[in-house]
Amino acid sequence: MPNNFIINSDIIPFNEIKTLSVQAENADVNFVFEYQGRIFRLIINSDKEAGRWANIQEFCKSWHFKKLMKHGLIPGHVKTGKKLEGFESGDVYIVQRVFIPEPARLTPSQKIDCLIIMCKIQIALSDIDICLTDVHYGNVGFLWSRPVYIDIGSFSERSCILDTHLPPLLDEFGLTFSGDWERLLHDLYHVKVEIPKGEWSNYDNGATLLMQSEMTYNWIKDVPHNRTLTDIGCSSGGFVKYFLEKGYSVIAVESDEYLIDKLYCETRGKQVFCLKAEINGGSVNKPELFKSDIVLASSITHHLARQGFTFKKQAELWQAICNRYLIVEFIDRTDIHVCQWTEIDESYTKENFLNSFKDKWRILDEKSDSPNRYWYFIEKLNGANIEQD
Repeated sequence: MPNNFIINSDIIPFNEIKTLSVQAENADVNFVFEYQGRIFRLIINSDKEAGRWANIQEFCKSWHFKKLMKHGLIPGHVKTGKKLEGFESGDVYIVQRVFIPEPARLTPSQKIDCLIIMCKIQIALSDIDICLTDVHYGNVGFLWSRPVYIDIGSFSERSCILDTHLPPLLDEFGLTFSGDWERLLHDLYHVKVEIPKGEWSNYDNGATLLMQSEMTYNWIKDVPHNRTLTDIGCSSGGFVKYFLEKGYSVIAVESDEYLIDKLYCETRGKQVFCLKAEINGGSVNKPELFKSDIVLASSITHHLARQGFTFKKQAELWQAICNRYLIVEFIDRTDIHVCQWTEIDESYTKENFLNSFKDKWRILDEKSDSPNRYWYFIEKLNGANIEQD
């Protein structure tokens, strides 16, 4: 958590914040907002819904709330002593930045770990009246590989909502809830996840992986602003594991659920966020989930081009998710597979590929690891590193 953040005024102007949750539009409680590049949450007692949040401010100052943070069940919250304009009776907290994937992007193992977090929270709060009263995957974020419950507004004195929200989450894994959280936790730990293999589940680039990893590492190891790396189409995670060992924080992106779930299980506890996502037509929803200092795009440009995703559109995508550096591989038309693809037209040339980076990028280096494969180390012009907590 940041320890040097300063707000020049005791009052945060409401018209200068960016609200990140719909509750703010309705002047509801406990909404999240961004201000001066940091994430905040307003915590304020409310008589809405029969006083469900009547004591939420006291709860967030309590030993129980601190215990949830200590055990890594919720993100870090630091009370600022500042006030938000229009909500002066509430408390303002700096909140640890987390990844918040859409529920559809969670793998089965990630879902189970989210449910485990919910169980642990209920057990931790079993001796007080406040508990989680609203549980679904949209209320969970990830501190890299670790899920945390992010919706503080879900803590209240009413529990009947669980009767509606919890059973559908458990049905997917053949589980039911009898009211015993310890028993449910035990059952979740013993769920066996079985995912059928997909089209790319058996893909193996092990023969060239070490050489390519060392080549890319030598490019980036001494450049500034290189803390985080996104591997687009990470497959079984060879690059991911290599760069984790080198001390990088990695966003691993893969559409094959079998592969990304397996990688998630193999990298629990490490500085990696596994994201099940497919780049269709060259665009992504919530690009902030993909954003990092360095984007690695190996063995993917030809597949995107085959989908009709032009080099120009690809460059625009890298522009959206890359803070500073891009490492991208171009595979030319003489490749044993590419030469057979009828979807690839005459515009698929190395010259057009390189021209797509004009104006907004600077090519720093080029290397080739085979007669028809070319790797490029590219810098984004006016690139700026975005610190992640």
